[in-house]
Amino acid sequence: MTRRSTSLESLARTITRALVSTGRSYQQRTGGWASWWAPEALFRDGSARALHRRAGVHVVPEVTLKELKEFGKGELRGRSPRDSSSGRIDLVVLNAKGEPRVLIEVKRGLAAKTLTADRDRLRQITRRRIARWALIAVHGVTPMGTTNAEVRVKTLGQEAQLRLLDWKAYRSGWTCPGSSDSEERVVVAAVFRAD
Repeated sequence: MTRRSTSLESLARTITRALVSTGRSYQQRTGGWASWWAPEALFRDGSARALHRRAGVHVVPEVTLKELKEFGKGELRGRSPRDSSSGRIDLVVLNAKGEPRVLIEVKRGLAAKTLTADRDRLRQITRRRIARWALIAVHGVTPMGTTNAEVRVKTLGQEAQLRLLDWKAYRSGWTCPGSSDSEERVVVAAVFRAD
């Protein structure tokens, strides 16, 4: 496999494209269900596949903090970083030596409180030099209009004290089979730097 550009910005662009592609694919495969109903695991898997295929990096899903310690050269001494419910990192991008390089949390929804909790946990891990960078990828619904989407993404980054690396907005909707019921909204895919 050929190594391609793996700068943080190129990884963020790859993840953003993957989130949008996964959302659109979900809507198409389900016969019109809105992309914002897709499960988080689908976005995580789509991001991992895109990172491996486009950026040429190896990606390990659902890594526990204990496994991270074993992978990395840093140590988890003292109090453990705050765990999520499962105590796992959604995706870990490995360097050529098989060591953790980038930690990625994938979130469905645009709640600053959730992002702040993940930011704090990822910062605790990166400070211990177990991985170099940490990213939070989000996919969620915003009010209609691309201008509103841009404002919402930038506000979300400010509220959660995260640096926005890349984002895209697209329209998604749902239709009720056999009925005239439907709804369309603007969906945002964004990647923030959390370290």
